[in-house]
Amino acid sequence: MLYGDVAAEARQWGYPILAASGSLLIFDKMMGFSTSWMRFMEAAILLEARAEAFKTAWLRALNSAQEGEGRSTEKMFELVEQLNSDIYQIVHAETAKWLTEFRSNDLDSILPSHMRFPGSRREKNERRED
Repeated sequence: MLYGDVAAEARQWGYPILAASGSLLIFDKMMGFSTSWMRFMEAAILLEARAEAFKTAWLRALNSAQEGEGRSTEKMFELVEQLNSDIYQIVHAETAKWLTEFRSNDLDSILPSHMRFPGSRREKNERRED
């Protein structure tokens, strides 16, 4: 008898839980939490990899400088310039992705046409095509 009560109770909560999960999905799409986190992680991984490559190259150049090889100071400056350039490119690419996502209305892409916000870009484009 106890099992029947639990099953009936679980059935009652099925639709509210499904509605809540759908609402959370739409909210996430609207606010961009998941995509921004993924972009953040991608940029962090790229920056960490570049920092590790820089450390290795810097130690190699430092070792060359201690052994008295020529051009070691110039090589170190080149490494710093390359690191700055790489960081700028990674940050610039991430910012470009963010701007593209920000300018697009992702909520319109997941909602059916009858549920879209009035005046949205997609709705305006659909009217122009007609």
